[in-house]
This record gives sequence, structure tokens and C-alpha cells, in this order.
Amino acid sequence: MWLMGWSADYPDPDSFLRASIWRVRTGWHNKAYDGLVEGARQVMDQEERMRMYQQADRILVEAAPILLLCYGRFDMLVKPWVRKYPTSPMKTWFWKDVIIEPH
Repeated sequence: MWLMGWSADYPDPDSFLRASIWRVRTGWHNKAYDGLVEGARQVMDQEERMRMYQQADRILVEAAPILLLCYGRFDMLVKPWVRKYPTSPMKTWFWKDVIIEPH
């Protein structure tokens, strides 16, 4: 048993259900699950992809090879005179773009 974290590299269920490191670390395999996540990444119809990912997620929850203990959260207050403050899901900021207006 160990504690590990994961942040989505891109805003899609694929980043958690297929591409995340937990699949390698746990050694868990399920043919139905694997078929759904591998198939979903090749389907062009977005509604069908989401249905496939939902089915895979249901299998994952029922089999419970991983246990999600917590979800991280990051809050930040930015003064109104700070403009172009970039945010990123990966918590990467590009300070060169920030503009601090006279106040």
C-alpha cells in the first residue's frame, strides 16, 4: 500500500483512466476495462467515448484496485490590478505574461 498523486495532463477521462501511473503500479488487469479505455481513445463520437469511459469507470469503482483518499485543491487570491495572470491545471504559471497595473 502506498500514497501517490496524479494530475491530469490533459482535460479528458483518458488521462486518469488509461494514461495514469496507477495502472503500472498496481499491476491490475481487467479485459473489459482495458478494452473500453483502449477503444474509447479511438472513437471519434464524443458521446460514445464518454459512455465507454463511464462503463470503464464503473468497472474500476467496483473492482477497487485503487482507493481515492483525497482530492487536492489550490486556492489563490489575485489582486484586481494584476492582469493576465495565467493559470494552468498542472499548476504551471508563466510569470512573463503577468501585468501589474499601477494602483
